[in-house]
Amino acid sequence: MTGTVGKGSVAHLIYEILKRNKKSVYFTGNESWILQLAEQLKTMNSKDYLVLEISHRQLLDGFTKSPEMVIFTNLFPDHLNEVSFEEYCRLKLSLIRNQTKDQISILNYDSDLLKEASGSLKSKKIYYSIKKSNMNIKSIQNMYGRILDIKSNHYPENILAASTVVSILGLTANRFLPLIKQIPALPARLEKIANINGITIIDDLKSTTPWATIAALKKLSDLSVLIMGGNTKKISYDEFIEKISKKKIIIIVLKSILSG
Repeated sequence: MTGTVGKGSVAHLIYEILKRNKKSVYFTGNESWILQLAEQLKTMNSKDYLVLEISHRQLLDGFTKSPEMVIFTNLFPDHLNEVSFEEYCRLKLSLIRNQTKDQISILNYDSDLLKEASGSLKSKKIYYSIKKSNMNIKSIQNMYGRILDIKSNHYPENILAASTVVSILGLTANRFLPLIKQIPALPARLEKIANINGITIIDDLKSTTPWATIAALKKLSDLSVLIMGGNTKKISYDEFIEKISKKKIIIIVLKSILSG
């Protein structure tokens, strides 16, 4: 599981759906709060599912074999304080570019960069799309409206990605769609942490890119105050400023204080 925005949430959804369907499944990766599983690798067998959330940092040293299935959410400029955007894309795309014809790439058709990169892939390509329902696999097309109507803290794009994966793995709509409402979002993702005098406080600290915050603002249509700030990671905020300037909200920007 990789991408710029949503990879942790999609991986979490896949893991929880499989676990609640009594599958033997493990989940580990980029999140610091997740228990790492190196010591358990020797106990796993070919019938187990291993869900890995992969960041660009974990690809810096390369690898000898691509995963059997790679789910790719999107590609946006990120971590430009560490690597160039070209290198960031190369690292991320190495997961799918090194796959063989017998392996599967599940790609967000709405991401222009992923759509462009998909032309040179050797793997079997499967798309999911919010914007074009006919680009989804048949089983997802049949439940497309039900997926978009789910009321939860999960973004529709993430639900669609996870639904595509578990559908390919053989689960029917009735075995996973009702579960999605029951699965809590990961910490600091649109997490309601308090209600004070009728004011709801929401923690979305994991929105560390402009695009993640834009997505949160779409989800929280009645938001009245946005507190934001932090390291810019050398990302351009032009698109973010353009979109946020149209919102009738109070914005509080905290200045980043970086140690020398």
